[in-house]
Amino acid sequence: MLKKVMAKIGFGTAKVDLHMNKHEFVLGEEVRGHVKMIGGSMEQHIKNLQVEFWIQVYFKNGQVQPHQITTIPLSASFLIKPGEKERFEFSYQLPKNLPISRGNVSFFFKTNMEIEGLVERSNKQSIRVLPAEPFTLVVKGFQALGFQEVSHSGYFDGYHQRFIFIPTDDLKGRVKEIKVEAAIRNQGVELELELDIPSFRRDRELFCDIILPDQMLQNKEKLASYLHGMMEEMLLNEQRYRYNRKLHGHLEGAIGGFAGGMLGGKLVDEWFVDKMETIYDAEEPYLLSQSAKKR
Repeated sequence: MLKKVMAKIGFGTAKVDLHMNKHEFVLGEEVRGHVKMIGGSMEQHIKNLQVEFWIQVYFKNGQVQPHQITTIPLSASFLIKPGEKERFEFSYQLPKNLPISRGNVSFFFKTNMEIEGLVERSNKQSIRVLPAEPFTLVVKGFQALGFQEVSHSGYFDGYHQRFIFIPTDDLKGRVKEIKVEAAIRNQGVELELELDIPSFRRDRELFCDIILPDQMLQNKEKLASYLHGMMEEMLLNEQRYRYNRKLHGHLEGAIGGFAGGMLGGKLVDEWFVDKMETIYDAEEPYLLSQSAKKR
């Protein structure tokens, strides 16, 4: 009798322990782990056992917003005897358009065990989500041109995640900063590139969409040369690259877009939402036509 009373208030109940095969994963990678369960001091009815994947976003106004991305069922109703040991394997494929772990974004997996007559029991493990290699190569391309990523680069505003670089060499004085949104495609990376141009009255903004195929990404010199040439083209032909970005859709499949579909509409005040950018898929780099952007 005493055991039943103690179990109902959480003493002597079955325990769960969540284990991950590692704690850093690349976008698109398969996460693997397992849950160990040990029975308590008496036989118990486990009504449900599952693992949940969560994102947690810290906004500039001090708001901390956790949101469940998915649930991975492990087992439905079963009995576990005192001291009995069980092991449940699980896996989950990370979407390629999740935000990556940066200053205001974190992720964790959490067990959820519902025991008959008790509140749910859980434990959690944090993980880091890293960019896929193609995007890392893009960053190295900008660095080869003397661009430095700023401390607040990668801020996720609830809709999109953008990356910001400032020139320290060739384009210093001509370009204030560049802002990038990226989507990982099957054969490369699609970028929407924004150049902020310093001006006496008001900074000007230039936009273009470009494709960087895998072959180019693997050649740092070729990539840096193409990016430099593209920015020079934008600076020399400003009228061609100016447009009202609010009239155009955001990049489908961009890094951060997966969570943006869940979080954006209900969490973020409009003044948090900054200008972003877009991209597409090809064997050779090219500019998307302005008409193609009106989608």
